[in-house]
Amino acid sequence: MPKDGRPFKLNIHDYAKGWAPFCRAVGRPDLIDDPRFATIEVRVKNMPELIAIFDEIIAQQDLDYWIKTLTEHISRFPRSQVMKTLPSILRWKQQMYSWTWIIRGSDIFAR
Repeated sequence: MPKDGRPFKLNIHDYAKGWAPFCRAVGRPDLIDDPRFATIEVRVKNMPELIAIFDEIIAQQDLDYWIKTLTEHISRFPRSQVMKTLPSILRWKQQMYSWTWIIRGSDIFAR
């Protein structure tokens, strides 16, 4: 979770194209060819270790920093939108019909 405590969801749908830019964006280009993570198969096998690495990195900056940084490095950066109010959700029709929500305090997170 980012330093400011605002959660987000990240999906790399095209593993062949998205893995390297993501690693560069978070400042870990060494992971691109690391044998533990070099293919989707070994990333899945070593997922707990990979999650721990990225959790530590993501926690160093706030959500706005990561959205900006990842958007700069990854074209069509897929992420969940963090919605502050119900009206902002209602304006996003695709999310309205997906019915996946997280409510935390006064924040509403659409997934």
